Formats: sequence, structure tokens, C-alpha cells
Amino acid sequence: MRASWMAAAAGVAAAALFVRARFVEPEQLRVTRVEVPLAGLDPSLDGFRLVQLSDVHGKLRVGGRPLAEAVAAQAPDAVAITGDLVNAGGPYMPALAMLSQLKAPAGVFFVPGNNESKATGAGRTEGLLPKIEAAGVVPLVNRSVRVGRGEGWFWLAGVDDPTRRRRDNLPWALRGTDDGRPCVLLAHGPHVLQRVAGQRVDYLLTGHTHGGQVCLPWYGPLLTRSPFGRKLAGGPGFANGVRAYVSRGIGTSLLPLRLFCRPELVVHVLRRTG
Repeated sequence: MRASWMAAAAGVAAAALFVRARFVEPEQLRVTRVEVPLAGLDPSLDGFRLVQLSDVHGKLRVGGRPLAEAVAAQAPDAVAITGDLVNAGGPYMPALAMLSQLKAPAGVFFVPGNNESKATGAGRTEGLLPKIEAAGVVPLVNRSVRVGRGEGWFWLAGVDDPTRRRRDNLPWALRGTDDGRPCVLLAHGPHVLQRVAGQRVDYLLTGHTHGGQVCLPWYGPLLTRSPFGRKLAGGPGFANGVRAYVSRGIGTSLLPLRLFCRPELVVHVLRRTG
């Protein structure tokens, strides 16, 4: 009798966890605020809000609320999208329409992920880039731009997907950024940290891991998709001399489940230091 009772209780618990993972947590958007100290940041940029979207995978509403609306509520100075806006099989047009709704005074920026690499027949991201630009978003594919407000600015660099075909080219992306201004790098996956030796990067915004999607208490993610394992599976981290934040992302892949790993919108607040 006791064994039957325990089996029934285990079944109920498993069913409850499945309902939570399938229907509850994927709709519970978490807004994470991160204070980012940057040496040499212009005083006029103290408090600059860089809002990060990652791994949307076509999920344009969370908890019944449009994703673009959730971004706008954070009053971004700039928006950074760190790849996998869509699934490789599409559809693409709804996501592109959402991009056109994202507004920020200093601009909206995008770097490709592995799904964008797979989204065109030749496995190249270039087919989507003109459409992304037409939506008012600036692609940063192995290049950098000046981003700021007023007279102050910092470097925002971006690389092509470092996870699928290793199309990232850090030296090319960082050309000319060694003038003492802070440099923030966008990349789809933390894999790019394996190649930062000799490069000047002050802060990395990345994703790809989904935070593991399914995590266990006291253990963490079952699957990290990170070359650094659970050390850089989600949240803040440090590797090879670079401070990084790995977004847990918005959507899901492989399985439509999130357990103890809610979808995440990250607000990086830049702070002047030193």
C-alpha cells in the first residue's frame, strides 16, 4: 500500500512539474537588471540602459503581452538582439514586423545566431540581413559602431554566429576600438570567449544556452550548450579576462519546456567607474 501511495504521489508531482514547465514558466517573463561598471565611460552615459533580447525563436508574446511592449516598458536607450530571433524553418515575417516596433533613441542592433545561419538554403545569414535592416535594425556582423547619447559614446561591436560555423571574426569586428573608449561586444554564444586572447573587450552580451531551459534545484541546467559548462550557462560570469552576461533567452528549442528557468529580458545599466 505504501509503495502504491508513493508511486501515485510521484506521478502527481511529475505531472505538476510538466504542467509548470510546459504552460506556466514559459509565460513568466523575468526582467533582470544588471549594473555594469565600465572604466572610461563618459559621464553623460552613466545609467545608459542597454536592453538585451536573445533567443526569441519566434515567440513574440510572453504571458499574453507583446514582446515589443515589454521591451518598451524598460525605457531602453538602445536594444541589442543576440541571435536566434527566428527558428530556422520560419516563419520570418511576424518576427520582422516585431523588429519594426522596437524603438530606442540610440538604436536597435542585431547579431546572427545559429538559427539565422540555418534559415537560408545556403546556410548564410546575408539573405535575412536586408530584411532586418529594412525593419530599422542595425546588423553588427563582424563590425563595430559608436553608440551613445549627447556627446558621449562607447563602442558596440558584434560578430557573426560563433556557434554553428564559427563565422565570427573578432579582430575584424574590433578594428579601431582600441582608443580607450569602453567596448561592449554582442555575440550569439559564449563560444566567442574562447577566442578573446589579445582582444580588448570590456563586456560581452550573449545567449544561445537558454539557461539550460530545464534546471534542477541544487544542480542547475541539465544541458548547457556552453563550452564553459554550468560556469557560463546563464546569468553573469567571467572567462578569459572578460566579464559576460549569458541571457536565458525568451523562447525554447528542442522541447517547448522551461523549468526553474524563466524567459528573461535583461536590462544592462552602464555605470561609469575608475
